[in-house]
Amino acid sequence: MVSFKGVFIASCAIVLAGNVAADEKQDFDDFIISIQTDNDFYFSDRDEEYTNGQRLNVSFPFRKEPKWLMKAVDWFPVGEESKFRRYSLTFGQSVFTPRDVSRPDIVITERPYAAYGYLGAGYADPKDFHTDLFNINVGVTGKLALGEAIQKTLHDLKGSKEPQGWVHQHGEELTLMAQFVRMHAGREGSLIGGDYWDVTPHSGFSLGTPNSHLMGGVTFRVGTAIGREAGGLPVLQPQMIVHDIYRSDPSFAFNVVAGIESRLVLYDFSLDGSLFGGNKHTVEKKTFVTQAHLGFVAYYRGWRWGYTHIIESKRYDLQKRRHTYGSITLSRYF
Repeated sequence: MVSFKGVFIASCAIVLAGNVAADEKQDFDDFIISIQTDNDFYFSDRDEEYTNGQRLNVSFPFRKEPKWLMKAVDWFPVGEESKFRRYSLTFGQSVFTPRDVSRPDIVITERPYAAYGYLGAGYADPKDFHTDLFNINVGVTGKLALGEAIQKTLHDLKGSKEPQGWVHQHGEELTLMAQFVRMHAGREGSLIGGDYWDVTPHSGFSLGTPNSHLMGGVTFRVGTAIGREAGGLPVLQPQMIVHDIYRSDPSFAFNVVAGIESRLVLYDFSLDGSLFGGNKHTVEKKTFVTQAHLGFVAYYRGWRWGYTHIIESKRYDLQKRRHTYGSITLSRYF
């Protein structure tokens, strides 16, 4: 896998190469392009579990709403739209492997090899007392998701041993998943020195494949950039619902972010296997799981750069230890 140092240097180079004189008038009215990479190798030498993910997202205001997306949104209690509502298109991938990738046989005590690739269309609507997020993903699992090719390429670049067990990955399947999250109005205040803080609870669900679950959690932020995000926080995982709504401003601002989220898991293709067969190995998932996160987000002249460190509870019965990974996000107005 790639190192945190390499990603950090690459991110800084992209920022310096951009036009730092971004228009100060940009305020939710332009395109935002975001690139996100997740990897368990950041601050760790492990290569396991949710081992790698990436997401490319384009967020934009829509003067004429796409009818098919709005008909889907009507099924959810979103109420009247706000003037800050935005739409997004997303391309992403998530890759899962057992702990021991050197073994060519099935490791029955560890999670299976699995990969998921998807295209998504999303809707985010920040209001006075809550923010509604809605997303529809269409994707594929199995060989068509290119998990094997991506992981082997990254291992070649790093000089690591090639994973041997991808022949046992879950079978090919088309997927369809709807996600809805409401970020509720919380508490906020100010600190000595000009910093601010806020606490934002959220709740929601995913329905379909590859994941079906109920979720709930809370996030705490402190810093000088609380007002930069419209109604909430940057995304934490590629398969999570997108949320790229922030203000462009010429000054530098910074937030520290911490939180926790729990899920009641009904279906997880990476552990339960594909719905229509083609699975050589599955494990018994845990129904109730939790993850905690700690990170930071920095803003400057239309750019947003953040790092989040995530610690997950055990996801299946035979899992030997909790899993940790890092997530790096780079966004810019255009």
